[in-house]
Amino acid sequence: MEEDLIEKYAKLENINLKKAEKELKIFINVLEKYIIKNKKVSFREIGKFRAFKSKPRYISNPATREKMLIFPKTTVKFDSSQSFRKKF
Repeated sequence: MEEDLIEKYAKLENINLKKAEKELKIFINVLEKYIIKNKKVSFREIGKFRAFKSKPRYISNPATREKMLIFPKTTVKFDSSQSFRKKF
């Protein structure tokens, strides 16, 4: 049975689901704000989250062979540290 992150956190900290959900939402909101502001958030021994902007690129529509431009978009990437990767 797969558990939700909120359920796992609640069990680990021995708190109810509502409090666990509230705390995780606060953490995610703070993480979002710092990524937007600083473009990067690092966690020692774990890794870093960073904003990544893709380059614009051209693709060909397979049905019509028409060339189309894919506009750049910003996503969040996670780069794990070597010590974190060794744990798995």
